[in-house]
Amino acid sequence: MNETGAWRQSLLITLGACALFGAYFLLPAGPRLSPMDFLGDLRAVLQFCDPANPRPLPATAGRPGVSLVPDLAPAGSPGRVQTFSFALITISGKPVTAVDLVSHAGVEVKFIVNDPAGILVPVISSGPGAAQGRWTAAFIPTRTGTYRVRARFTPVATQSEMEASCLVSAAP
Repeated sequence: MNETGAWRQSLLITLGACALFGAYFLLPAGPRLSPMDFLGDLRAVLQFCDPANPRPLPATAGRPGVSLVPDLAPAGSPGRVQTFSFALITISGKPVTAVDLVSHAGVEVKFIVNDPAGILVPVISSGPGAAQGRWTAAFIPTRTGTYRVRARFTPVATQSEMEASCLVSAAP
């Protein structure tokens, strides 16, 4: 092989390596959220505990790391299936999508609904909504009043279960 052929081969190998390196960054990535996106009010957050020196910790009112925000929708009617849409948003303002959550038996977010008397209401269906960071839950309101909807999920970034809640209304 002459000197020109060796340079051509070196150039082709280098260009091929650069193309592979560039293509690597175009592949779909994992979660885009970091553990810092889920930290709430740092004065009220306990991340680590010393098992050798346990002590009671006072519960303080702090801002949670994730908010469950219901979309503005007409109030549900008791006895009819109502589908509510929610946004899961981190304290840093980023939407929480299915990619950002650990899937347990194919479910990323488990919704728990309590009626105005505190009685558990079965959730008929739930899952990701049409838009990024949106989630839906369908249930049948049993009575008129304000319902507490809780969402339990495990972010990939923290690997610890979290919960967010909000209130929705059902009226005649």
